[in-house]
Amino acid sequence: MPETLTIEVDDDGTALAADGITRTRAAVGHADGGHSGHGLIGMRERTAVYGGRLEAAASVDGFRVRAVIPRAAA
Repeated sequence: MPETLTIEVDDDGTALAADGITRTRAAVGHADGGHSGHGLIGMRERTAVYGGRLEAAASVDGFRVRAVIPRAAA
C-alpha cells in the first residue's frame, strides 16, 4: 500500500462561456464576482492539518493542483 494519498486535478485551460460563469457565481452566492475566501490558501491549510502538502502551479496545458497526504492521516 502506498505511504501517501495523492489527489491531482488538471485544468486544461478550457474556459466556461461568460453566461456559464455568471450562473455558477449566482449558484454559490457570488453573483457580484466576489470570492468565498476558501481558494488555494484554504486548501493548503486543510492539507497541512493532515501533515500533507499542496502544490499548485501553471502547467503546459493550463493549471494543476496536487495534494499529497500521508496515508496514516487519510
